[in-house]
Amino acid sequence: MSSIDNLFQTPQPPKAFRFDNAVAKVFDDMINRSIPGYATLLQLISTIADQHIQAHSAVYDLGCSLGTVTRVMQQSTPATPVQFYGVDTSQPMLDKAAQNFSAANIHWINADINELRFQPCSLILLNFCLQFIPLADRDGLLQRCYQALLPGGVLILSEKIAYEETDTQNWMRQQHETFKQMQGYSELEISQKRQALENVLIAETLAQHQARLQQAGFLSSQMFFQSFNFMSLIAIKVAAEKS
Repeated sequence: MSSIDNLFQTPQPPKAFRFDNAVAKVFDDMINRSIPGYATLLQLISTIADQHIQAHSAVYDLGCSLGTVTRVMQQSTPATPVQFYGVDTSQPMLDKAAQNFSAANIHWINADINELRFQPCSLILLNFCLQFIPLADRDGLLQRCYQALLPGGVLILSEKIAYEETDTQNWMRQQHETFKQMQGYSELEISQKRQALENVLIAETLAQHQARLQQAGFLSSQMFFQSFNFMSLIAIKVAAEKS
C-alpha cells in the first residue's frame, strides 16, 4: 500500500527529481494527486487494451513505474494468451511492482527503453514516460516502437503538454497547481517539486507529439483523453502504412 506523498513538505536544497526508493514508496499517492483524471485514464486504457490486444503477442508498458497500468491491461484481457512486459530503469519501482503484482504472464524488466529489443507486439504504452526521455532520443524510440508493432497494433502516448501561447501555458499551469492544492499539497510542496522536475521533465506541444508519431510511420493519431495540460493519444498501425 502506498504511503502519503510528503517528500517536499519541508524546505530542502534543490535537487533533480529521481525515481528512487523514496519516490517508489509514495508514487501511487503522488500520481493520483498530481494528474487530474488519472483514474479515468486508467479505465480508458483498460477499454483500449480489451479491444486491441492480440492473442499470442507481446504488450509493453514502457516506464512502467509501479506497474499499475500493466496490471490494468492484464486484468482487462484475462482470457487472451499474451505476455506483458513492464520496463523501467528504476529498480526500486520494479521491486515494488513485483511485490504488488504477480502473474505468470507479467515480466518486470530493468532496462533502458532506448536499448530494449522488442518482440512483435500489439500494444505499446508510454504513460507519462516520453517526457523524461532526452529530446534527441524521442524520435528513434517512437520509430522503434512503430517497427515492433503488428498490423492493427496500437501505441498509447500520455504526456504533460506545453503550449506555445504564453497566456494559455500560464493558465494551464495555474489550473494544475490549483488542482494539486485541492488534493492537499501546499504551495511549498508544489514549488519544490516544480524545481526538482525542471530540466528533468521536458514537455512538448500536442503538435510536436503528433508530428513525431507521423514521422515514426503512423498515418494519424487521435487524442482520447485530456484534463488541463495532461493528454493521451492513440496511434494505430494499419496494414497500409509504411514499414
